[in-house]
Amino acid sequence: MSNTSKCPQCGASLPDNAPAGLCPNCLMALNLKTETVFTDDTPAAQPPLPPEQIAPHFPQLEILECLGRGGMGVVYKARQKTLNRLVALKLLAPERVRDPKFAERFTREAQALAALNHPNIVTIYDFGQAAGFYFLLMEFVDGVNLRQLLRARKFTPEEALAIVPPLCDALQFAHDRGIVHRDIKPENLLLDKAGRVKVADFGIAKMLGAVNGGGRGGETAAPENATQSVVGTPGYSAPEQITNPQRVDSRADIYSLGVVFYEMLTGELPTGKFEPPSKKVVIDVRLDEVVLRALEKKPELRYQQASEVKTRVETIAATGTTRVVPQAASNEPSGAITSADLKRTRWKIVCWGFALAVASVSMPLFVFGFWGVLLFVVSATLASVAGDNPRKVRMAKRLVLIDGMVVASAAIWVAFNTATLITPWLVAIVAGCLGGIVYCLSCWAKANALTTESSSTVGWPNAKAAMLVGVAIILAAGTAAVVIQHYRSHPFDEPAWARDFLTLARVPTVALRPSNPSDRGHNSIVSSDTMIMAKGVSLRALMSYAYGTPAAHFNWSGNRVILPPEVSDGKFDVLLILPNQRKEALRAEIKKQLGLVAHRELRDVDGLVLMVPNPGAVGLAATNGGNSSDSRGHGRFEFANQPIGDLSDFLEDALGKPVINETALTQKYSGSLKWTHQSDKAAELKEIQSALSDQFGLELVPSRQPIEMLVVEKAQ
Repeated sequence: MSNTSKCPQCGASLPDNAPAGLCPNCLMALNLKTETVFTDDTPAAQPPLPPEQIAPHFPQLEILECLGRGGMGVVYKARQKTLNRLVALKLLAPERVRDPKFAERFTREAQALAALNHPNIVTIYDFGQAAGFYFLLMEFVDGVNLRQLLRARKFTPEEALAIVPPLCDALQFAHDRGIVHRDIKPENLLLDKAGRVKVADFGIAKMLGAVNGGGRGGETAAPENATQSVVGTPGYSAPEQITNPQRVDSRADIYSLGVVFYEMLTGELPTGKFEPPSKKVVIDVRLDEVVLRALEKKPELRYQQASEVKTRVETIAATGTTRVVPQAASNEPSGAITSADLKRTRWKIVCWGFALAVASVSMPLFVFGFWGVLLFVVSATLASVAGDNPRKVRMAKRLVLIDGMVVASAAIWVAFNTATLITPWLVAIVAGCLGGIVYCLSCWAKANALTTESSSTVGWPNAKAAMLVGVAIILAAGTAAVVIQHYRSHPFDEPAWARDFLTLARVPTVALRPSNPSDRGHNSIVSSDTMIMAKGVSLRALMSYAYGTPAAHFNWSGNRVILPPEVSDGKFDVLLILPNQRKEALRAEIKKQLGLVAHRELRDVDGLVLMVPNPGAVGLAATNGGNSSDSRGHGRFEFANQPIGDLSDFLEDALGKPVINETALTQKYSGSLKWTHQSDKAAELKEIQSALSDQFGLELVPSRQPIEMLVVEKAQ
């Protein structure tokens, strides 16, 4: 207890009401010339008036001396005769008496101070106007400001921790009443001879209710001096005081509080790319989180209330008597995050990032793999160079969380676009991935835990447990789904659709059923050498495929199929697991279930003819090999290494009319056809005709001629 009841400078006993380490005798020794918090370093435009010229205008006061002047005015030490007490008299700067904007701000300062009656805020006794002088009659604080104390000697961590809580009390009291100081700095923080902290100089205070609500927002832009009127004091002002001073709120004071706290701990200002306080002096590493969070550039990332800072600082102070030592010098377990904790977190970031990169590479689309590998490289690099910087480790962790959410979203997309995936498996995978996304979001919200005393050491084990549970749920649900689907009774032709992919690959199957309108697999085809699974196929397209040539694929439009009047063009799902004779088997299944057969015959129909008017002006790029592909959508058709017949098939699908290819082009081509999509078929035809002519040198000519059509009829 001796080290907390004695002054570390002179060894004198400290009074009970003095903050730890702040000795009244030392403060008096520093107070060679009494100054108040109303003095700053701003040079006066005019010299202050001597006391004898001021005294006649204030007969109730005995003007003793001029203490100094600042950007807002001149401060005199005086004695109030009726109460026989020392007071501070602050006058508006003489050269600004006629400036109405400064007069308004001076009045607002007085009103702001009058609303603040708190032991840690300099009290205002009176304000008004006398003989052209706007004045404030204020409490005289006999002591030194924090700047003088910092220049005199270096603060101990205990002293800094003793000053912050009463400062937070004062700020919270003002903030609760809608008042923002906007100029918290050591010059405006006074310690009297008993060691009590006083917040002074609300000269640029912004009363939120009066300014914003009262329509006087312009007041905040009226300059008091070159540096303080809008942005406060450089080095202490929050970023938003410079970029958007009209939107400043109480969180700007919390930023300035963080600057003062950092300066008390390290003796330096946190300018540029600064290090945490624990990297400069031997302090409890938990203080890093308090200071760095208060110094966040974005207001929403800071502490939102000054009381939060006080609570955190008092907690550290209460448990910090054995912690303000280097970590290696103590064998006691610490709740603060250590270098070893950050090292483990960095390794886990790399491991989980690698696992997510592997998962994303396994996705069917290149973009997923590229994204996963990119985020892995960035997060792993950042984690490797982060060292013991909690901010960089936190950023790397957030990148991994983004990667996890992207991979989970991609897995959901792949599940919905995998036609062979049965519904219970789909539900299980989607539920697991959504749970993973929710967990990542919760970890994101707690990302600041990397700089707290213990949260970071439990965050990743919890993540691992959650992921293992999620995988177990998916596997259990999927296995149960397969067992249920194999052994329960099914309605019409359902067993074939309930089989898993491995069973489908082994069991010969021909299945046909009407499509479910709410099914997730509309207009989709999965095919291999031995299997075709098509969903959402129209009856026209189904008949066209079943009665087409062996090499023919599904024609989604079915434009060359004529249905009986009594038969509607419904949607069907088809499953064919056969090494050969698929179409014969499908025709038999259609006849069995739907009672339909078909034959081909020539019919005079309105169609379109694709031709080349000038063989020397074909705008298609001939290819000599490579992979074949096409991409189509509203107003576009892009193809690579495809025969010209692929283009005519697309035109037939898009226009809903038979298209006859009379181009005599035999090579494979690549090209990109683009036009303005129209909902009206006639207008669409004109757009495509124009695009074909301009881009490819082809013509699409309407023609009525005999075309071989597939005529569907009822089976006899």
